[in-house]
Amino acid sequence: MTTRFGTSYADHISIFDPSVSQIYGFGGDDIINVYAPGAKIIDAGSGHDRISAGNGDDVLHGGSGNDTISGGFGNDVINGGTDPAPVDDVYAAPRDSDTVSYAYGYAMTVDLAAGTATTRLQAKPESANWTVESDTLIEIENVTGSLYADRLVGDNAVNVLRGNFGDDSLFGRGGDDDLFGDIGDDVIYGDSGNDELQGGDGRDSLHDGTGRDLLDGGNGDDLLYTDAVDFSVDRLHGGDGNDNAFLRDIADVFDGGSGIDSVGFNQAAHAVRVDLSVGKVAVLGEILPAAQTLFNVERAAGSEFGDILKGSAGNNLLSGGGGSDVLYGGAGGDLLTDGTGNDHLYGEAGSDHFQFLKASMSDHGQHDVIGDFSAGDRVRLVDFGFDFADFDSNGDGLVTGADAAADRVGNSLVLTLSDAADWTVELIGVSQLREGDFLFMN
Repeated sequence: MTTRFGTSYADHISIFDPSVSQIYGFGGDDIINVYAPGAKIIDAGSGHDRISAGNGDDVLHGGSGNDTISGGFGNDVINGGTDPAPVDDVYAAPRDSDTVSYAYGYAMTVDLAAGTATTRLQAKPESANWTVESDTLIEIENVTGSLYADRLVGDNAVNVLRGNFGDDSLFGRGGDDDLFGDIGDDVIYGDSGNDELQGGDGRDSLHDGTGRDLLDGGNGDDLLYTDAVDFSVDRLHGGDGNDNAFLRDIADVFDGGSGIDSVGFNQAAHAVRVDLSVGKVAVLGEILPAAQTLFNVERAAGSEFGDILKGSAGNNLLSGGGGSDVLYGGAGGDLLTDGTGNDHLYGEAGSDHFQFLKASMSDHGQHDVIGDFSAGDRVRLVDFGFDFADFDSNGDGLVTGADAAADRVGNSLVLTLSDAADWTVELIGVSQLREGDFLFMN
């Protein structure tokens, strides 16, 4: 393999010899045409250059200046050059799958369907004037972003979009796309097609679309959304970190990976039955499916309807959401949180906390039930402004039916949590509570 060098002047270089693998134009307004087969590395250097590559998988560098680069046949990589911003370059690669890279540039907005790549430049640091610089992209399928916050939008073909560094926004549009956030807190939308979304490092937000998609959060505390309901099964992997998956389609598969991971069904169209002990989900009223769909998930939140949520043998956090829900903690020390309906909470084995949030109080009042309060459990009241004296009105160190904010009804102790007495919590089988049975978080 040999190398061909230009000069610092305007060179016209034509390559017919297939043994030439590298071409360097250096300075000047160069014209470089490759007629020989095989992969080439071409660096035109500074100047307003024109590169026409051959039929190999080429790596093409325009350098600084207003360049026109045609990739020809092959899967080419076109580097946007050393200019920090586009300077009216034209990149054309009408064959195979080709990539343009802005790894050395400023923050870019790239739209492959429109064939444009733009950035905004401030004339001087103290100036209020901005200019827009742009490149023209012709039949480019793939884009690598800059070190800054880019917006990369695909077309209806098969695209590979890489955010590189920075907090990027990626949109696949149509086609079966591969979308990589890389480093930074990225937002990625698959749109239509069977897409693969990779968050990389950072706190990423990944959204599927129609089609059979794969979402992988990577490193960091990520948010994974299945926004579309279709007949395909999406697969979500949280990766490292404490990840949250929000599933609209209950047939989707979620593996939380390492960390403390959560699944939520606030977008679901029906009430759900979730059993973390077996990793399965069903529409409420239907039997659980044969196949497991939840793996390494420690927390679950229900829909806007009346759900049934069951924990695993570990320490779980279960939240009912809207509707009148039934929560079972299972073994372990669990945190069961009421929602806006009339909920029934069962801690089961372990020392459990039953949490009530003032922000969840319904306008029409509600009556929640703790079905199995026992030694070691706690009633956790958040943002009510209460302390133990508000319940122990007679000061005897116990909360019983003799106190103003508690009533003995049958074999239950009923606590009143609102001034209008329209929010109550019933503890079945409990006759009295001590201060150690409460946690006040104001």
